[in-house]
Amino acid sequence: MRATAYPDLATTDQLRGLPHPPLELPVPPEARCYPLPEPGSFEVAQVSVRDALEWWEPSGFLGRTTLDLVDLSYLLWYTQGVRELVDDQVTLRHVPSCGNRHPLETYLVVSGVGGIPEGLYRYIPSSHTIALLQPDTCLASQFAAACMNVPAVHLAPVTFAWTAVPYRAVWALGNRGYRGVLIDAGHVCQALVMTSASLACEVRPIDLFHDEFANRLLGCDGVNEYAVLMAAVGKREGRL
Repeated sequence: MRATAYPDLATTDQLRGLPHPPLELPVPPEARCYPLPEPGSFEVAQVSVRDALEWWEPSGFLGRTTLDLVDLSYLLWYTQGVRELVDDQVTLRHVPSCGNRHPLETYLVVSGVGGIPEGLYRYIPSSHTIALLQPDTCLASQFAAACMNVPAVHLAPVTFAWTAVPYRAVWALGNRGYRGVLIDAGHVCQALVMTSASLACEVRPIDLFHDEFANRLLGCDGVNEYAVLMAAVGKREGRL
């Protein structure tokens, strides 16, 4: 906490005039991209904020159910979708972010979403698409092992994995940016909890995981990008 305390008297790269970091990671040329249904096409149940909050509980067990691309599009749009691009350097989204830097990337471990193969995906906010990084029918089991074998990850049709690209925040905020990326992860996960309620889905946040194993499965180097939070999404047993 002392290392990220404000004011940070070091000169930031923004003040030095260094180039603005990219707003999102590039899509690997070999990745297949899947367009998601347009945000305006969503038709979901109307759930009050109070009901959404009271619905959630820290359940570790989900039923083995499926989602479709409309469901996934809805969840991604309201957690990290880009509503507006300002001056090619700032994105406005549906969640708060430290200095409006949005230093998170959203990965998806998919094992039960209709219309797309199982495997590892990354959300591309600028185009509202998902890129298949690695088709793999066994990835969910491996990822569950990285998450200390939480049962929800074994059963969930999709597990969200958020990684931090800290330089996006540190470029403008200095060391304070390292603290900001963790706060951002909390904002995004809470948005997932709220939006999932409209789909009658549960969210099981997971902050206890094997860092090195998770980073390896996600393809992160653990320094310039690293896993910060996971969340399995599905329906709770008894509420199918």
